[in-house]
Amino acid sequence: MVSSAMHPGPGTRDKLIDWLSELLGRPGGSWSVSQRAFLDSLLEGDEGTKTLAELAVATARIRASGLQAEQMGRLRDVHEAIEEFWNNPSAETYEELHATGKILNSDS
Repeated sequence: MVSSAMHPGPGTRDKLIDWLSELLGRPGGSWSVSQRAFLDSLLEGDEGTKTLAELAVATARIRASGLQAEQMGRLRDVHEAIEEFWNNPSAETYEELHATGKILNSDS
């Protein structure tokens, strides 16, 4: 017997988006309808939910670190791609973020 994964329902996804907004210091409703729909689509699956949570926590930690851009070294490119994603969550910025992460990993 194969167990099915639990996926968050619409109400839970709304709470997750509210949590993301709060953690990122974004005012409620700061994402457009299409941006919110994209975030919601990622939250429909376990992997997307995990990825968004990890990105939000990483963003909060980087911001709290007080590091200036010139102090970040190779992390700077990833941080900029993450910030761009949060400013405009879309398939395009998500793919750019993924590509930036791949480049960083291949340089290791």
